[in-house]
Amino acid sequence: MASVKKEVQPTMAKKSNRKKFMSTFSACLIMLPLFFMLRSTVFFLSMAMLPTLLSLIFENKAQGKYRHRWLCIGSMNFAGAFPFLLKMWRNENTLEGALSFFFNPSSMMIILGMVLIGFLFSRGVPTIVLSYLEQKDKYHVHSLREKQNRLIELWGPEVANLVNVTPEVSVQNQTAVKK
Repeated sequence: MASVKKEVQPTMAKKSNRKKFMSTFSACLIMLPLFFMLRSTVFFLSMAMLPTLLSLIFENKAQGKYRHRWLCIGSMNFAGAFPFLLKMWRNENTLEGALSFFFNPSSMMIILGMVLIGFLFSRGVPTIVLSYLEQKDKYHVHSLREKQNRLIELWGPEVANLVNVTPEVSVQNQTAVKK
């Protein structure tokens, strides 16, 4: 019986490896012609999105559970590069046009400015959300304390002293609950 399981597992592994290879191969077959057709777009975006790539590399090396900074930087980086990409598509969709858009100081200032805004969002927004949630929790605790004080006024101070019950009483309460 054990030999049958050993024979089945390698064939399934071969099939999954073959499936992975075929999916990778088909993706390359689709992407390679697109790369040559859109080489100016690919070049411009690969150069403009370098800060996102650097953020992804450095964030993966950092310790921590939540790695969201590269997404924020990347989305703002793309938002900064997209208007120039549209201009490039409308006017001159050549490699020289991509180079001229990329090395234009005003386009670089806008793209890198958006990267900076994305970095500031990734640093500031979690702090703001955390302080909001902290204030919300404090208000919730305050409202629960007010409700507790109203219940004490309504039912008397004995309700508040139920925490300090003697062991004999708690044993009697447990047997009463079980019945």
